[in-house]
Amino acid sequence: MMEFLTQFHFLRPTLLLLAPALLALLFLMRHRRNGQNSWRTLLPPEFLAALSETPPQTVKRSSFWLWPLILVLSVVALAGPTWSKQETPVTLKQEALVVTLDLSLSMLATDLTPNRLTRARQKVYDLLDARKEGQTALVAFSGSGHVVAPLTEDSNTLRAMLPALDPFIMPEMGSNAAAGIESALNVIKQAGAVNARILLITDGVEEVDVQPINDLLSKAGVSISVLGVGADDGGPIPIPNRGFIKQGDQVVIAKPNFALMREIAGRPGDRFSKMTLDGSDLRRLLPNANSKNFQDANEDNRLQGEQWHDAGYLLLLIVIPLLLWQHRQAGVALCLLVLLAQPQVSHAIEWDNLWSTPDQRGWEFYQDNKYEDAANAYNSALGKGAAYYRAGDYAKAEAEFSKLDSAQAHYNRGNSLALQQRYQEAIKAYDEALQRNPDMAEAAENKRRLEEQLEKQKQRQDSKDSQKDQQQSDQNNADQQQNQQQNSSDSQQQNSQSSDQDSQGQPGQQGGDPSQQPPSQPQDQSTDKQDNASSQDTDEQKNAEQAQNAVKEDKADPKDAQSKAADAEQQEAEKKDGDKEAQTAGQAGEPEDAPDKEPSEDASAALSDNISLKDQQTEQWLRRIPDDPGGLLRRKFLQQYQQGSRPSSSKQDSGRPLW
Repeated sequence: MMEFLTQFHFLRPTLLLLAPALLALLFLMRHRRNGQNSWRTLLPPEFLAALSETPPQTVKRSSFWLWPLILVLSVVALAGPTWSKQETPVTLKQEALVVTLDLSLSMLATDLTPNRLTRARQKVYDLLDARKEGQTALVAFSGSGHVVAPLTEDSNTLRAMLPALDPFIMPEMGSNAAAGIESALNVIKQAGAVNARILLITDGVEEVDVQPINDLLSKAGVSISVLGVGADDGGPIPIPNRGFIKQGDQVVIAKPNFALMREIAGRPGDRFSKMTLDGSDLRRLLPNANSKNFQDANEDNRLQGEQWHDAGYLLLLIVIPLLLWQHRQAGVALCLLVLLAQPQVSHAIEWDNLWSTPDQRGWEFYQDNKYEDAANAYNSALGKGAAYYRAGDYAKAEAEFSKLDSAQAHYNRGNSLALQQRYQEAIKAYDEALQRNPDMAEAAENKRRLEEQLEKQKQRQDSKDSQKDQQQSDQNNADQQQNQQQNSSDSQQQNSQSSDQDSQGQPGQQGGDPSQQPPSQPQDQSTDKQDNASSQDTDEQKNAEQAQNAVKEDKADPKDAQSKAADAEQQEAEKKDGDKEAQTAGQAGEPEDAPDKEPSEDASAALSDNISLKDQQTEQWLRRIPDDPGGLLRRKFLQQYQQGSRPSSSKQDSGRPLW
C-alpha cells in the first residue's frame, strides 16, 4: 500500500484543471434553467401547472450528484492515473545504407570462384536478407558513377536490379571509386538522411582517388565501410568470347590493393574488412550487425524500455454504467432494439484486408508470381494490365492499358499488341507514347525493331511472290519448248514414213526382178522395227534435252535452285502435316486415302497456326521486350553520361587503366 501511495501520480496532471471548470459550468447551466421561470416565486404551483404549455418536469434527486460525479471521474481518467511501470519493446531504427558496387572489368577476375562480381552480388543478397529495417540504396561505378536505385525500404527492388549489373552496361570503362562515392553522397543528400553510411564493395582503389574520397567524406560527415574483394595473389580477367585481358603480350593479373582501401577507411567510425565466406565481414563493417548471427541482428537491436502504465481506462468501467443509469430509459430501448434486430448475412473480412489497400495486396500477389490473383486484387488499371501481361493474357492487358492516357500506358499497350502479332497497332501505340514522352528510348527502340521486322517480312513476301512468278514463267517456257519438240518429232516421223512408202512403191529402182525381193512379212517386221527405233530415239532425245535444260537453269541461277529446294522442303513439311491431319481424320472414321477430299477446318486451322508461328526469332524477341533490365540500365547510364549529368569526379582522367 505504501508503494502504491508513493508511486501514484498523474501522467497528464494539467488536465485536472478541467474538473472545477466543468463543475462551475454545470452549476451555471442549472441556475439559468431555474431562473427562466420567475413566476415560480409569485404563483402557487397549481397555477403554474395550468398556465404552462408543457407539464412541469420533476427533477430527480439523483441527477444533482450523478452528473458531477461522471464529469469528475472522466477528467481523472483523462489525466492518466498511474502507479506502476511496464516493459515496452523499443526498436532502434537502422541507419540508411548506400551500397556502392564496383563494376570495373577487374571484378570479372577468377581468383574467387566463379568470379569477384558474382561473390560481391551474393554478399549484397545476404545484406538485403539481413536488413529487415532501414533504407538501402544501390550505386554502381566503373569509369563513372551512376545511381541504380535510391534509398528505399523495399529490398525486392534492389534484388531485381542486381542480376543485371555487370561491367558491360557501364558507359565508361575504368575504376573511378571517387565517382561512385560522390554519387552515393548525392543519394544521401537528396533523401535528407541524417544517419547514413556508405558500404563500398570493390577490388581496388586508384591512388589518385584516395585524397578526393577522404575530402568528400569529411565534408559530408558520412562514415564509410569498405569490403575488399579478391585474393592476395589476384587472377586473370576473362572477357566472354575474347579470352583474357592482355597488356602487350602478357596476361593481366588483377591484384587487389587492400592497403589503399584501409587508407580510405582510416577515419574514426570507418571500417574495413576483406570478404569472407560467412557473415563475419558484414558484422564487422556495419555497426548494428554485431550479433553472432547477422540475420538475427534486428532482433538483438530491440531494447526493452520501461514506461508508466496509464490506468485511466479503468475509471471508464465506472463512468459507463453511470451514464447508462442516467439515461436508463434510452438504455432499455437500446437493449430491446439489439435483441429484436435480425441477423444479416455478412462476408468474412480477411485480416490482411484490414491493413492493406487493394493495390498493395495486388503487389504482394504480383511479387509471389500469382498474376491472376494480382489482377483481381488491383484497382488501378496499370496494375491490372501488368498482372494480365505477366499472366500471358495480352488481350486483357491491352484493354486495361487502353484506359489510361500516359506514355507508360501506351508503351505497355504497344508491347501487348506486339505479342498479339498486331504490329501496325503496336507501332501506333509506340507513337502515342513518344508523343507524350519524346525521351522514352524504349518505345523508340521497340518501334524501330517492329518496323524493321515488318520490312523484312514484306521483302520475304515479295521475294516469294517473284519466285513463284519466275517458276510459273519457267514452267510455261518449258511446256512451250516441249510442245515444239513434240511437233518437230512428229513431223520427222511423218517424213520418214513417207520416204519408206516411196521406196516400197518403186521396186524397179532397187535393182533385180521381183522374184529376188524378200517376202512381204519380213519387210513389214523391219519397218516396224525401224519405227520403234525412231520413236525410242525421239523419246531419249527429248529426255536428254529436258535434263540438259534443267541443268543449265540450275547452273545459271543457283539462288533460284536454292529457293526451289527450300520450297520443296516447305512443301514436304506441309505434306507431313497434312498426313498427320489425315491420320487424325482416319481415326475418326474418315478414309485416309482420299486425295480429292477437301481438308477439314481443324486441319486448316492447325496449318495456319503453324505457318503464322514460323519466325521463332521474332517471337522470342517480342517476349524479351519487357524483360531486359540490363538494357534499361545501360540506356539510362549512357544517357546520363552523354548529358554530362555524372559527378565531377567521374570526369577526371588521370591515365587510369581500363580494368
